[in-house]
Amino acid sequence: MKKLLLSISVALSANWCSSQITFSSLDLQESGKTYVTKTDTITIVDIGSASSSFQSWDFSALGMHYMSGPSFDLTTNTPYAFDYPNSDLYTYGPAMMFGGFFGGAPVNSQGMDNGYMFWRKDATGFWTEGFMADEGQYAGKKVYTIPQEMILGTPANLGSNYINSSEWILEYNDNSLDVDTLYSSNTSKAQECDAWGSLTTPTSNYTDVLRIHEYGIKIDSVTATLAGNNVYSIELLRDTFNNYLFVTNGIHYPLVIVKCDKNNLIRTIEYYYNQGYLNTSDSDLNSNDLSIYPNPSKGTFTFEINFPIESHLPLNIYNSSGKLCKYTSLQNKISNIDLSDLVDGLYYYEIQFDDKMVHGTLIKN
Repeated sequence: MKKLLLSISVALSANWCSSQITFSSLDLQESGKTYVTKTDTITIVDIGSASSSFQSWDFSALGMHYMSGPSFDLTTNTPYAFDYPNSDLYTYGPAMMFGGFFGGAPVNSQGMDNGYMFWRKDATGFWTEGFMADEGQYAGKKVYTIPQEMILGTPANLGSNYINSSEWILEYNDNSLDVDTLYSSNTSKAQECDAWGSLTTPTSNYTDVLRIHEYGIKIDSVTATLAGNNVYSIELLRDTFNNYLFVTNGIHYPLVIVKCDKNNLIRTIEYYYNQGYLNTSDSDLNSNDLSIYPNPSKGTFTFEINFPIESHLPLNIYNSSGKLCKYTSLQNKISNIDLSDLVDGLYYYEIQFDDKMVHGTLIKN
């Protein structure tokens, strides 16, 4: 009997520091933040199963095959706040910077063209409001998601369930004398918070984690109309998505996003690396201490430091695969860094400031 009581005591003690948390809108993305993630396209991990019992997920063996870094800021800082009045956050840039947390938004089709994604964050969760390409064939066309797509429903705790259907339509060739084309994308999904426990990644260990299973179907279609009448309609794409999102309090971004096929075979695993204030990731600095402009840039980025510096600050530039592309330094309060010799894409900078490292993202396009 004493051994039995001891075993129960040890088991309870092991889980004493962990609890079933509630993931709320307070844990969603914040304005002025860049969330840097790494993605592994090879390693297979045990994602566990739906259960009310405590689980321990060990993803510490994940590698890095490419990086992403979406930067969120206030929609009121764009010229399109009036066009998207319900949006409070936006991201800007080419598709490759967004990572895997975008739902049915068309970031995969943007290629290297810059564009805006408009989001809404409220007590019910994180939603898409629409998008607008800034470059390319459909630049300047304002597209709205109606009904809005739920990217992540809140509040979420063990057993929570959310169901959502959404649609966006892109109209082009708008000429009453010939055939007009409508490209529509419909997404239907369900999210269930089906497990909880602790999680270890290459970055850190998290003791209070919820697993959210997202399952849905995305259907893209093209419809041709003439004088308001349908000429033809064709289904271009039907894709099943099966994702597992691991979240916790206070990080403001999913810790891990496991993307599987419909048979639950893992395709990619994206995991949280670090975050910063658009240009910096150190709490000792605020968004006014370091300015980088223009960003995106065709080649030359101006780094402006708004505090005294006593010596040169080492600056490293990495590509999206984590390879060091350039090593230089900031020699003055205003320094011009030429990256015209690098190919277009998403880059990460690292500045050595005292005994700390300051991180952020650059877009050369």
